[in-house]
Amino acid sequence: MKKALIILALGVLSANVSAKEGEYWYVGLDILNTKVKHSNKLNLVELDGTPYTEQIKNLSKETSFGLNIGRQVPLSSNLACALEFEYINFGSYTGTKDLVVNNIPYESNAIGVDLTTFNLNLKPKYYVPGMGLYLGALIGVGGYRIEFSKASTSSGSTTGFNYGVELGYAVSPVFDVSLGYRAAVASFEVANVKDDYEMDITSFYFGGKYKF
Repeated sequence: MKKALIILALGVLSANVSAKEGEYWYVGLDILNTKVKHSNKLNLVELDGTPYTEQIKNLSKETSFGLNIGRQVPLSSNLACALEFEYINFGSYTGTKDLVVNNIPYESNAIGVDLTTFNLNLKPKYYVPGMGLYLGALIGVGGYRIEFSKASTSSGSTTGFNYGVELGYAVSPVFDVSLGYRAAVASFEVANVKDDYEMDITSFYFGGKYKF
């Protein structure tokens, strides 16, 4: 993870050499509508030796929030790039933990899932000349944490990667609004569970940024 963070930071620092005018810091708030999917089945064994699979299903969609701070530098008259640090609370999800024995559904129990992350992102942007619009991309790496409730499994942490696209508009010289889509993949190692929990996280979001 440390190597990935260093590479992201060097990307923006090298851009900083080419241009000084138009640089700024910003702080922002994003409102996200997020869907989480447990993409793999866990292969487990009962105390009597019976093998079974376990998978979390039917997770609810939730509205959540993210906070970010970043610094943007211009690369040319229409191109810019930002280095951004963010915190996202993806929210609390309800679903079922389904157990299958010999391909036959055996048990289904309620489960709660909480997800949070700290990310370091690189965000290149293209500004449409004379319109105040920009098209952007996002790629980043961060620390993800998952916590379970209503289940014997407790929590886990991992390094995950995220990417996305964004459409933004400069409402004023100091304020931008944006719409975007982002996705993340994280594989959590949880105590007393042999297989990792592979979680796919996708979000549509609306955000605002104050520039200073």
